Amino acid sequence: MRLEEVLIMDRLKTLIFSFYREEFTVQASLAPLVATKMTRVMGTICIECLDFRHLELVLPLAKYLQEPIALLQLSRNIIFYSSDFPDCKYSIEIQTDKNLYV
Repeated sequence: MRLEEVLIMDRLKTLIFSFYREEFTVQASLAPLVATKMTRVMGTICIECLDFRHLELVLPLAKYLQEPIALLQLSRNIIFYSSDFPDCKYSIEIQTDKNLYV
């Protein structure tokens, strides 16, 4: 990851990359997240992708987003969408009631 990319990341993306700071293979796979726009509104994290192709790259990364978001109790849902297809949204529920360390 280049320094310019780190400087333009918002707080939510910085949180995700910091959570995996010692796992370089995970960080490399999270690279498509850099180009997304992440916002947090009323208990939901919205991730806006550039286009549908970018959305297809970002959706499999949900497995890496769930753990840090659940541990910090930042959200109950993650919604993935593309501005090209506003009717096509994918929602993932974050399960915070289970013990993640067991």
